[in-house]
Parts: sequence; structure tokens; C-alpha cells
Amino acid sequence: MDDVAEAAGIGRRTFFRYYASKNDVPWGDFETSLERMRGFLAGLPAELPLMDALRTAVLDFNRLDPGEEPWHRQRMALILRVPALQAHSRMIGLRSF
Repeated sequence: MDDVAEAAGIGRRTFFRYYASKNDVPWGDFETSLERMRGFLAGLPAELPLMDALRTAVLDFNRLDPGEEPWHRQRMALILRVPALQAHSRMIGLRSF
């Protein structure tokens, strides 16, 4: 983490003001993304069937700018290969509810 902080031009303590743990780094600001998804769902018409609403929200949630796709794929490949990151993803899910 020292190398990452140095590369970013910040101290280790400053780095951990942005991220609670090193496992949070690949996830980025996932909490904000979930809040955006909640807002998107809340803005859908109430008469829209639940499965249609969920499908629409999930598709919107996963829509990326084309320039971000390679980074997103690399980040997801890392998360899927590292058991500690997979376990951490479960913790993120539990914190979000």
C-alpha cells in the first residue's frame, strides 16, 4: 500500500482516508453506485412490473463509458481471481442493506 500511496503522491494515512482497507480499492466508491441504483429504482413508474424494474436498473447500473470498459473488466477479473476480494464483496453487500 505504501507503493500505491507513493505513486498517487499521497501519504499512507491519506490513502486510508479514502479507503478503509486495501480490499476496498478494487471496488472504488461502490456505495455511491448502489445509492445511484436505489435512486434510479425509486424513479421508475410504480406500475412497472418488479422484474422489469429490476432488469432496467441492473442494466443501467452496469452501463459504462466505453473508455472505462477495459479498466472495469480488469478490475472484475482481479476480484474474481482473489479469494480475499470475493469474501470482501460479500461484506460490502451486507453493509449496503
